[in-house]
Amino acid sequence: MTSRPRIIALSLLLAAGLALPMEVLAASRQTRVEKVQRADVAVRKHVRDNGSRLPVIVKARPGHELRLSQRMKHRKLRLGRKLGDGRQLALLNGDEMAMLEADGLIERISYDAPVRSMALPDATTAQAASVLRAAVAAPSAYRGTGVGVGIIDSGIAPIEGLVERITAFYDFTTGVPLATMPVDGYGHGTHVAGIVGGLLHDDTTGIAPGVHFIGLRVLDSTGGGVTSNVIQALDFAVANRAALGIDVLNLSLGRPVYESAATDPLVLAVERAVRAGIVVVVSAGNVGKNPQTGVVGYGGITSPGNSPSAITVGASTAADTATRLDDRVSDFSSRGPTWYDGAAKPDIVAPGAGIVSARAPLSVLDTYTALQVVKLGGTYLRLSGTSMAAPVAAGVAALMIEASRAACPVAGTCPPISPKTVKAVMQYTATPLKDAYGLDYNPLVQGRGEVNAAAAVSVAASIDTRMSVGQPWLTTSLAGQTTVGLETWAWSNGIIWGNTVLEGDLLLSNQSAWDDTIVWGTSTDLDTIVWGTSLEFDTIVWGTSVDTIVWGTNVVWDDTIVWGTTIVWGTSIVGTSDGDTIVWGTTDFDSDTIVWGTTDFDTIVWGTSVGVVSTMY
Repeated sequence: MTSRPRIIALSLLLAAGLALPMEVLAASRQTRVEKVQRADVAVRKHVRDNGSRLPVIVKARPGHELRLSQRMKHRKLRLGRKLGDGRQLALLNGDEMAMLEADGLIERISYDAPVRSMALPDATTAQAASVLRAAVAAPSAYRGTGVGVGIIDSGIAPIEGLVERITAFYDFTTGVPLATMPVDGYGHGTHVAGIVGGLLHDDTTGIAPGVHFIGLRVLDSTGGGVTSNVIQALDFAVANRAALGIDVLNLSLGRPVYESAATDPLVLAVERAVRAGIVVVVSAGNVGKNPQTGVVGYGGITSPGNSPSAITVGASTAADTATRLDDRVSDFSSRGPTWYDGAAKPDIVAPGAGIVSARAPLSVLDTYTALQVVKLGGTYLRLSGTSMAAPVAAGVAALMIEASRAACPVAGTCPPISPKTVKAVMQYTATPLKDAYGLDYNPLVQGRGEVNAAAAVSVAASIDTRMSVGQPWLTTSLAGQTTVGLETWAWSNGIIWGNTVLEGDLLLSNQSAWDDTIVWGTSTDLDTIVWGTSLEFDTIVWGTSVDTIVWGTNVVWDDTIVWGTTIVWGTSIVGTSDGDTIVWGTTDFDSDTIVWGTTDFDTIVWGTSVGVVSTMY
């Protein structure tokens, strides 16, 4: 017979046992969060809040790729395909992520996040492509002939004016690159390709109608995809650059920034492409304003627009005229700085509002009749977004490459103009815009200004790529201004790289080492900038002694940072040192306050603390 004390003891034990699992669970969850430190913010949040599995990209420590793969197989983890650069796809829960980190074989775990196209259907005045060429001052002497442009998007429809120049097409939406016939179930990539270089009816000719296209489909018929497929397309382009003739890649897509550019696998793939000699043009994102209130916000640059070496393009509204007097930066266009790194982006802006371009018949976007524009010769599609601005710049890059090749005294004997030179020249020759009140937009809104094709092409043709570092490399003097419409516009005469604005004639007077180290100007006039490799984020001082902002690896977000005399959102930047939360606004957090970094990370709150919440997409 069981004694009463033993029954009481057993009851107490059972009662304790019923409570114990909740305590253990909470402790276990906290332990997982503490263990999973080499991971982006999305992974850390998932580990803390959710025990289900998350698609991730696992990066092994250098030299441990095989051992990590064997360890993951031995533990019967849910593995996917391998990517380049020692990365492995997997479907893991929090315990599995913590276990892998404990092994010491993991360098990084990143969320294999969804990516989206960057188009916004709206009722903006239609901007015909022929007027678009005039708006960016595209010279008639160049058409991008012989230049290959890869469209990493939803595909390219085999329509007249495009299909004749699609030289290769690969589908990555299943995770395995498949050579297929051109297709575009969503319609976005077709529109983008038309802007780059469509040769369509009447006045819908793209910026560089002589280019050939390489279609790299990563977005499905909903306009969505995943990060890993974009990475695979980028690496495929690098591996097959010579065979397919890829000179430029256009990415009119993106996703929220979950980690520093130095560890973001999507950004790193872009950097690899640039190092391989490919010009990579990326949309800045459409997170410039709260769609409910119209309040403009900062910090909305999407990945891979935060890539240091990419040409990140914001959108301007050109009002369907060739003059730039009425051009404005579109409210929807994402402003800088970039998340985590605090780098100045975008690099430039280009027309991206109400752009009329190619239509993919029977695609998803084609079902929206309100977006269709019927003109003599056919029916086209009108879309807005930084998705439309990026291919304008990509087309200009193609014209620059063609002009550089044509300037070589003996065809095929000169080194190609480098991607970073293309980027620098495009910024240097851009024309700064003013807002409706006649005030200059700051660099976090417009970069160096609106793209100026005539000037960029002219400078590219004047660069002698045979010159070694330190030698004069311009064959003609720089005009410093361009006539667009009836007005003469001064160039920006400067560039932004990282967090530094450099201006003056010295910038393009000497050839620069555009691979590992860049040196411009002289130390005596403070125009010198020395960059290490493309992924070194050195601290840079921007401005004079009284108008100084310091950003870079040593930035402390808990301190006040003053932007000098061109403050547009307040007098201080305040945030937490872990980068998960940052508040831009005045010291008393009035109506200019912008909060980015709620528990979901991808939420932006504009206005006061009771303002409207708007998600990234």
